Amino acid sequence: MNITQIKTAVDAGKDVRWSNDGYVIFKDSLERYLVKFTPNGYTIGLTDVYGERPNINPDLAYIKGEPTGRVPQINTEVMIVPMRSLPSGDSESCDRPEETPAFYDVCLLMRYDDDIFLDADWSFATYEAAQDWAAELLKELPYAQDEDLTRML
Repeated sequence: MNITQIKTAVDAGKDVRWSNDGYVIFKDSLERYLVKFTPNGYTIGLTDVYGERPNINPDLAYIKGEPTGRVPQINTEVMIVPMRSLPSGDSESCDRPEETPAFYDVCLLMRYDDDIFLDADWSFATYEAAQDWAAELLKELPYAQDEDLTRML
């Protein structure tokens, strides 16, 4: 869809979404076209204040319940991140190769198109334990790709 098509569909009372069903495009009482992320209420304008540039990629807009002809892109990333503990009790990733990690995080990131819909991590005392868990995780993930495992290891 383009911006004109989005506005026309909203004006016609269609349930217009963007990227996934969590984003609703609507027109408010001030006649502004807005995009709202329903889980947290975060709202932005469909375009900049001048109506010249879209604030979203309009190609990802669709009318809920109508076929789009578009195949969603589902990406899965699994990474092992060496971590260090900070005096404050927090932790951060080790950014220098000479550092000895305190532990390792196995991070799982799943995206539907460009939106992250799952972000999880598990901590392990040794790299080997993290590597074993990551390999098991990749076996279970429906959209894992072989290159994920090689990039991770």
